[in-house]
Amino acid sequence: MILDNIYKREQKLKWCLKKAGIYTDKLYAKLNKQRDNGFNEKEADFMVEIFNKLKTNIRKNVYSINAKNCSNALYAYLQ
Repeated sequence: MILDNIYKREQKLKWCLKKAGIYTDKLYAKLNKQRDNGFNEKEADFMVEIFNKLKTNIRKNVYSINAKNCSNALYAYLQ
């Protein structure tokens, strides 16, 4: 039972980190596109801040509500 819970938590962490990796790629692509189109520095700083919060929250607690909210905000922005 305990091993099952550890395994599930580990799988969830791997999934979250993979998701964060996808966001990283999208974020950098979007920031590079912004640079080409007149680069909005404030918006870029905001996105980097959100992404850093997301990474920190994932490390602290995979099931964190803040990580989920942060993740959703970033995902919505990148759509």
